[in-house]
Amino acid sequence: MLNRRAENGGNPDARSRGLLCLDALRRRTAHEAAEFASQERGSDYNPFNLLIVSRTEAFVAYNRGASIEVVEIKPGLHLLSNLDLNDFECPKISASYGKFAALGEREDFRRDPIGQRAALGALLADHNTQLDARSGRPNALCLHLENYGTRSSSMIFMRGETSEMAHYFAPGPPCVTAYGAAMMPRGRNLTPNPFLEGREQSRRS
Repeated sequence: MLNRRAENGGNPDARSRGLLCLDALRRRTAHEAAEFASQERGSDYNPFNLLIVSRTEAFVAYNRGASIEVVEIKPGLHLLSNLDLNDFECPKISASYGKFAALGEREDFRRDPIGQRAALGALLADHNTQLDARSGRPNALCLHLENYGTRSSSMIFMRGETSEMAHYFAPGPPCVTAYGAAMMPRGRNLTPNPFLEGREQSRRS
């Protein structure tokens, strides 16, 4: 869930956007979650972008205030902020996209993205690439302002052809906070990820 900018400052009485996330997670598939989001009333919430992804499908639900538009995301590299998907009107977005594209083309990253996750973490900790100069204020990938900024960061890895999943979480700005292996959902429970544990054990051996 990404909060879009509200021109009027937002409605403090609107339904929680976090509740919408929980509602979507109760659906069995990404397609069902996207269908559910499309039927919600945009006026019930403050503006948002809701990213819905599985191994085989991906959608983004835009609420710009009046209605909710759901768009299917095709395979490939995409950037989503609190604006529209792949908003290239801003040159700085293009610069950021290019950095992720270059990483994705590296042979070592394509072969083992989890093993090369430090390179992805370094990109997410970047203070120099501004996402959108039109905002009129600093808004880098990793942002530090007095009362606003990056609070945490996640790296989630999924493979469409296998059941492999891994989630690494930094409970603070990634420039100063290490990523650690997070618990993964297994049915109704949170359990350690055996695929992840096997990788970590092999590296320590």
